[in-house]
Amino acid sequence: MPGISARGLSHEGRKQLAVNLTRVLALYRSILDAYIITPSEFLENPSQSSRLTAPFRKHVRPKKQHEIRRLGELVKKLSDFTGCTQVVDVGSGQGHLSRFMALGLGLMVKSIEGDQRLVERAQRLDQELLQALEKEEKRNPQVVQTSPRHSPHHVVRYVQRGLQRVGLDPQLPLNLAALQAHLAQENRVVAFFSLALLLAPLVETLILLDRLLYLQEQGFHAELLPIFSPELSPRNLVLVATKMPLGQALSVLETEDS
Repeated sequence: MPGISARGLSHEGRKQLAVNLTRVLALYRSILDAYIITPSEFLENPSQSSRLTAPFRKHVRPKKQHEIRRLGELVKKLSDFTGCTQVVDVGSGQGHLSRFMALGLGLMVKSIEGDQRLVERAQRLDQELLQALEKEEKRNPQVVQTSPRHSPHHVVRYVQRGLQRVGLDPQLPLNLAALQAHLAQENRVVAFFSLALLLAPLVETLILLDRLLYLQEQGFHAELLPIFSPELSPRNLVLVATKMPLGQALSVLETEDS
């Protein structure tokens, strides 16, 4: 189920939609608290996107391949429309999106990630990709680069570890008996999680809608665009905000390239 787009609604209409979503989600608060893909992009190989070149597919799962291609191309189009010269990827993880924007689309990218291990992993993958691209160009000297390449610049701003963030000591020994007891509940967990997934598009839309309304109230021009394929990425809405009106450019931004 794809996210709920707010295109065509007035500012007041979007506020009312946010209120209605909040009321529906309140009915299922107990659930809220607590991939099969077949698009044309993966017909030739279900594990590889046909629209992303081989070097950028390595170490990236199919769903992520689709998302980094679509989101990277959206950022590229926005940069061209607005004259933006630099991009900041906050929470960049292993740098797959940053890498595609920088080395694949020629954008100047700065990546911000709080986990030092992910930063080091991203830097290793940068070098690996650069080497792969060089080998590819040597094998095919007729390949012409239409834009310069800039390796992403990775920056660490916070260093919280996953277990520490939830108040757990990462040095605690593993309790096998407790782990097996949890595994025995696997089917119940799957059923419960499936119910939670049904509500995910509403939660996602409400969060994005709240951010959209805030940006509009601050004087920005903002829209929610369904740029991802809902078959592959059900959370398919992206919030786009600019300081200048883009007019018909928004309809161009959400189209799927051939």
